Amino acid sequence: MTAAEQNNYKKLLDVILNFSSDGIFIADKNCNTIAYSETYRLYLGASKEQLKAMTIIDFYNEGWLSSVPLLEIIETKKPCSQIITYYKTGKEILATGTPVLDDNSQISYVVLSFRDISKLKEMEAELRASKKLLNQYRTELITLKSNKIFETSKIKYGLVYRSKSMNQLVELIETLARHDANVLILGETGVGKSLIAEIIHNLSERSNKGKFVKIDCSSIPENLLESELFGYKKGAFTGANVEGKVGLIELADKGTLFLDEIGEMPFNLQSKLLNVLEDKKVKRIGGTEYKPVDIRIISATNKNLEEQIRKNLFRRDLYYRLNVIPLTIPPLRERREDIIPLVKFYENFFLKKYDIKKEIPPNVYEQLLNYDWPGNVRELINIVERLLLLDPVLVLKDMEEQQETLNLPDEITGAENTKESLRDFMDRAEKYYLLETINSTRTLKECAEVLDVDISTVVRKMKKYNIRKSYK
Repeated sequence: MTAAEQNNYKKLLDVILNFSSDGIFIADKNCNTIAYSETYRLYLGASKEQLKAMTIIDFYNEGWLSSVPLLEIIETKKPCSQIITYYKTGKEILATGTPVLDDNSQISYVVLSFRDISKLKEMEAELRASKKLLNQYRTELITLKSNKIFETSKIKYGLVYRSKSMNQLVELIETLARHDANVLILGETGVGKSLIAEIIHNLSERSNKGKFVKIDCSSIPENLLESELFGYKKGAFTGANVEGKVGLIELADKGTLFLDEIGEMPFNLQSKLLNVLEDKKVKRIGGTEYKPVDIRIISATNKNLEEQIRKNLFRRDLYYRLNVIPLTIPPLRERREDIIPLVKFYENFFLKKYDIKKEIPPNVYEQLLNYDWPGNVRELINIVERLLLLDPVLVLKDMEEQQETLNLPDEITGAENTKESLRDFMDRAEKYYLLETINSTRTLKECAEVLDVDISTVVRKMKKYNIRKSYK
């Protein structure tokens, strides 16, 4: 190779070394410096004279840099990468080295590239700070938005709402209160059927004349329901009160009788109730005299009464008597704009009740809005109370598990497993019904009463099916 060619190769090498924005360093197998780029020198913080006098190992030994991959590459003959710190300039560098082997697979040279990642680290720190600030702004925005939503929502007659459907419902309630027609309230468990019935009574003229009398047809055993409704004369049956008892129908005279879960009323008792509605008089069990009664009937159910009629479980004539004006309460999942106002209302309620300084984390609202609320407002009240008293993470996890369980229609139908055993089917049906009852009751005692079992049985079944709920 001529001197001119050597000079041209040197110029080419200089261009290659300084073309890259990364620092480039080339050493031989003895760690002697062969060539380097200006960027490498600036990273190191050394003068040209120092680079001529010292090898990269000398710089390492004298504490200029935290480590060097050169020795490892010479020893292993394999590429190597390390993050090193240049102490003089304070730069954090990603050093990547590659061996150059001769025909005998021996090290001839090692080429090292150095990339400054200090700015990258700074950018990562800035990005983290920006994300933190963004989350802070997002939290503040959610808080302001939720407060604004609550401030613009309506609180009327004990109802908290913002949706158009509930606004229309309240207008219908006010209309019904001015008239004396029987009302059938329809809606899922936990939507507030009992509250609506009481509001209608309280807004009506009957509130000045008589009482609002409620009876839950599903919670009273069949053999006692008749005596509760109609009352009895003294000595009417074994175990009867010696003084007799006034029935709830008599007690509601001039007022309103609310028959909750009317779909659960025994078939033989339905005809007796129908007679009261038609004749406007009632006779106690064991008695002979009829007493005139002036009552308004408001009934409620979460069942399809027309389906019950087709199955001969409910009297058609009674249905028409009760269903003069139907009133349907939409489930919470169909009026999601009411969720935040309800959450904020009951958050304030429980903060005062327990005298605590705590708020529901703003990042929880998204999950509350996306949840389907199978237990409706009753479940929401329970969840808000738990979020304030327990770890929100655990409460949200329970909600996710609940949603996964109740979102599976085949849990009860078994449509995808038609060859399962009778025991497996009964277990699935029992679990499903237990979950439904748990979601619709406030206390363990109430749950046991609805299921007509001991409290210990409910606890045992909950453990069996891994069902968790914090009852009071």
